[in-house]
Amino acid sequence: MTIQDWGAIGEILGAIAVVASLIYLAVQIRTSNRVAHQVEAQEITDQTLQFLNQISASNEVTELWIRGCADDETLSTTELVRFRYLLFQLVAIWQRMHMLDETGNLVKGFWINNEKQRRHLMASPGFHSWFQEFKVNLDEKWRLFLESELKQTPNEYRPMGVGKEIADHTNT
Repeated sequence: MTIQDWGAIGEILGAIAVVASLIYLAVQIRTSNRVAHQVEAQEITDQTLQFLNQISASNEVTELWIRGCADDETLSTTELVRFRYLLFQLVAIWQRMHMLDETGNLVKGFWINNEKQRRHLMASPGFHSWFQEFKVNLDEKWRLFLESELKQTPNEYRPMGVGKEIADHTNT
């Protein structure tokens, strides 16, 4: 074999190595993206659980949440501020969850599975009051989505599936 033959073989082997490197790189990027999406989904799940724990961990916050949802006009100024911050926090979680769902990066069905609870909360007088006052602060696309969701809320607010008796209990 001549030196030119060896050179041609070297070029072919180099081209094969470049193709193999590109395939390896593509697989690594795909795996990295999948892991990043799993981490995002886990983070949103953790944020949701932290929020729920925040509401349920103390009787004071649970009572505030129940009273605020039922009728935020009954809250003191301090309680109203705390309730509204809780709603901001929850709506931010929903927005991130919705974005992840739209891009296909949320566990399949997670957004839809939370729909009933989300709409029940959105049916509450406290949520309606908060939304009317603060919707101007929301991203337009997200605000329009929430407005369409509000049209699909049930007629009666039932926190965690419990009816009017829960609000009556907090007033005694």
